Amino acid sequence: LFDAKKAAIRLCKCFDMLVKLFGLKKAFLPLTQEGALRDDLDLIKNRHVVDTKCLDENGQHIIFFDWDHEDKGQDPKAMTRVTWYVMWNVITNDELVQRNGMVFVARTMKSVADFQPATVKYQTDSLRFAAPFRIGAMHFCLPPPAMTVLFNIGRLFFGELRPRMKVHKGTDKEELLVGVVWIDIGAMVEAVTEARDVSPIP
Repeated sequence: LFDAKKAAIRLCKCFDMLVKLFGLKKAFLPLTQEGALRDDLDLIKNRHVVDTKCLDENGQHIIFFDWDHEDKGQDPKAMTRVTWYVMWNVITNDELVQRNGMVFVARTMKSVADFQPATVKYQTDSLRFAAPFRIGAMHFCLPPPAMTVLFNIGRLFFGELRPRMKVHKGTDKEELLVGVVWIDIGAMVEAVTEARDVSPIP
């Protein structure tokens, strides 16, 4: 059932997070490339996070994170701003997302040496505490053995989202059953890679 008090608190946290990520001068500008994201265009084109335009059987948008492609040394706040930009586009184009929520599918980095804890913490904290939509599940795909251990430890810090975190082993040459949807990780990565060569998403 809808809880107006909890919704109001969540909305306040959402605006607090926008200020934290964008600063006071940009926080209340439109979340567009001409507005709050005008200094992050290169990261947007990088497409480390995209809306797949696919829905699961519950009507939840599937959002794909390509953590293996994230560039080292990028500002964690900037990476998180781009994540919010993608989420905001989904919300504004489909009001049902706030009710149905989203599902996150992440291709993990291939080596623990590529793990960027600051970026992961920024993104997960912003989504867990301030995202203005329901997170149906978080699927971490194709992790190396050491990363699996890190994810199992990381579950301890995800509070109410802990039961929704799933780790899927396999290779990018096979399809994975992610929740109730078969995901061809290899094909998805290929499509996202090709898209990086065209103009930034609107």
